[in-house]
Amino acid sequence: MLEELFELRTDRVELHFSKSTGKVPAVLPGANTPGRLAISKERPGLSWEKIWRQGIPDDIACFSNQIVGPRLFEETDYKIYATCKKK
Repeated sequence: MLEELFELRTDRVELHFSKSTGKVPAVLPGANTPGRLAISKERPGLSWEKIWRQGIPDDIACFSNQIVGPRLFEETDYKIYATCKKK
């Protein structure tokens, strides 16, 4: 199983973003900067069913106005998997 970094689910779409390999990214010593994941609604009536972010406490990770997210790195491969729900 790939290491999932975040998951978003609405009334119409489900999106999973994960690392594509188990390779550990090179991190500068002492660099402990949090990541940023800004989520915005673009469709009136959009309903969030799930918001999950790796490394963020569950009690705050589920809020769409929270901008802290998992760290992403240059020269690192990621996988995006999105599905559409049938009406």
